[in-house]
Parts: sequence; structure tokens; C-alpha cells
Amino acid sequence: MGIYIITILILSFFSILEVTRKISPSTKKIMIFFAFILLVFQTGLRWETGTDWWPYFDQFKYESDWQSFKSGNISVEKGYQLFNILIKYISNNYSVFLFMHAIIFYTLIFKSFKSFTPFFFISILLLYTSTMGMMGSNRQLLALGICLIGLNKLIEGHKTQFFVFVIIASFFHLTALLFLIYFFFNKKIEIKWIIVGMFICILIGFTELPLQLFSVFGRFNELSAFKTEVYLNSALDALSKSQLSLAGLTKRMLFLILFLYTRDKILRNYKHYNYFLNGYILGIAFYFLFSRSLLVMISRGSFYFNIMEPILLSYQLTLLKKPNKKFVLSACMCILAVILFFQSIAAYPDLFIPYKGIWINTSFHREMY
Repeated sequence: MGIYIITILILSFFSILEVTRKISPSTKKIMIFFAFILLVFQTGLRWETGTDWWPYFDQFKYESDWQSFKSGNISVEKGYQLFNILIKYISNNYSVFLFMHAIIFYTLIFKSFKSFTPFFFISILLLYTSTMGMMGSNRQLLALGICLIGLNKLIEGHKTQFFVFVIIASFFHLTALLFLIYFFFNKKIEIKWIIVGMFICILIGFTELPLQLFSVFGRFNELSAFKTEVYLNSALDALSKSQLSLAGLTKRMLFLILFLYTRDKILRNYKHYNYFLNGYILGIAFYFLFSRSLLVMISRGSFYFNIMEPILLSYQLTLLKKPNKKFVLSACMCILAVILFFQSIAAYPDLFIPYKGIWINTSFHREMY
């Protein structure tokens, strides 16, 4: 637990410093580099910590070769399988793979977040804590990072590059294709239509339509058909064993009200704010659509939209002018980060606490599942 606390404290200190003090560009670069190293080493040097440990470990050890690649193995996407093969040319050590994965992921995240957010460190802090429960979801994390670079290209006006990056991301996780909808998100949606849309999603959520819509996903290729069948077969079982967090939904709805209330003021200086806000709105819509049928679409499908929460929260700080008010709000966000950390790992706390790495808690035995 200690390493998580230290990381949160360091990122919180950087966040408050960035918000309340004028930092020179050179100092900020050093702070960013330190944060990058801290997160890469923590994520890349973990061992038996996080979700999906054995599937990805076995994938690297036993299925990452050209014979498996050519045979049409449909357990994972070809892009991720190729990434495994290329790393194995460097080393057969899985820790080397995880370290390279962490470098690439955080390089993509840091590059995109530096463009997206007016306050980098508070966004990274909230991202770190709110996505801790996803540590171990190797394919989707890479897909997310690539998609965010694509979104940055779209904001810059490079529409073709946006599509290219999202397609590349889909070779690591097919759900990345959902990110294509961001192409239409640079619009200000009236609040009345947002309310109507949410109400329609709630009504549809009580029907069989979400399952039928998800079934269409299986028509893309053999892998999508395989994944769709697995998810549909496990849907009822997952519903019987899982409970969705009412607190999580309440938090998102309250944040949505805040984001909509401040939208006009923020749009005066940040014209691309709608991309992030509309993405967040769709994430909530996913909740209403699939909460009674496919929980995987809430945890996996909405991941590309809920990720906008740290970015949107950072923009709220731009509305405050006085340093003392910025300090109070940034301090509140740091406290929120701690809450988000425990909320994120609530489903499988034993897979994350204590942190086990190749040099830390090496004698600790964790039952992975």
C-alpha cells in the first residue's frame, strides 16, 4: 500500500504546486519526467499485481511466436500478439515486456494529456487513481493511449490521422472502434436533448435491444465473433454475481451537472472542451443502456468515455482566479483522488494490495484469478 500512498502524495504535491505557483518550463519538464519515471517503474516492474495476470502471462510465454501468429489464433488481437512477438526478440522475460508496455502507454498518455488539459498534474493524478483497477488490462490500455493520440490529431484538424490511429488501436482491442464516434463530438448539445437522450437510454436498457445491438459487433471478423459469443454467454452469469455502484453513478451525474453548468464559460477559451464533455456524456449513457444486460460494456466499452473525467475536472480550475481558491479546489481534487483509488480497485482489492513487484514484497504470495 505504501507505494500507492507515496505516488498519490507526490502527484498531489505537483498538482497543487502547478495550480498555485508559477513554474518555469524547465522545472515543469523535470517534474513531468519524474512523474513519468515513477508511474512507469511502478506499473512496469509489478509482479502478480493487477487483473488478468495469468492470461497475459501465458500469452507472452506460450503463444507469442510467428507460428501462433500465422495459425490464426483468435484469443487476442493481431496487433497485441505482434507486439508480444517483437518484445520477445529482445527478451523472454515478462518483466521486460511489462516495462516496455508501461513506457509506451505512459508516453502516449503524457503526450496527449499535455495537449488536452490546462493543468497536467491534477489530470494525471486523477487518471492514475481512477484507472488503478484497470492495471493489467494490457490490450485496452494500449488501445486507449493510441486513441487519445488520434483524438489529439482530430482536435488539430487532421481527420484522416484520427481514423488511422483508431484503426491501429482496434488491432490491440476491438472495442477501440467505439472511439470513432468522437469524430462527431465537436458540437454543443443542448441540455434538453441530453436529458431526452438519457431518458431514452434508460427505457432501452429495460429491453432486449442492447443485447441485439451488441450481437452486431460479432459480424466484423472471426475474433469479434468469438469475443461477442464469450461476452453474451457470460452476460447473465455476470449480472447475477455483480452489483453496480450507485455511488459511482451518483458521482458521475453530479459531475455532469457541474460540467454542463460551467460549459459556456470554459468554451470561451477552450474550443475543444465539447470533445471531452460529449465523450463523458456517452459514458453515462452506456451505463443506462447496458446496466441490465451487459456489464462488460460499462467496464470496457465506456472506458474510452469515462476517461474524460480527469480532463474535465482539470478545466474547472481555470474558472478560479484567486490562488487561495485554486488551492482549496485542487486540494479537494487530491482528496477525491484517494476516494477514486479505492473505488477503482473495489471489485478486486486483493489483486492490488499490497503492491508486489520484482523487488518489492517478493515473498508475498498472492492467489491470482
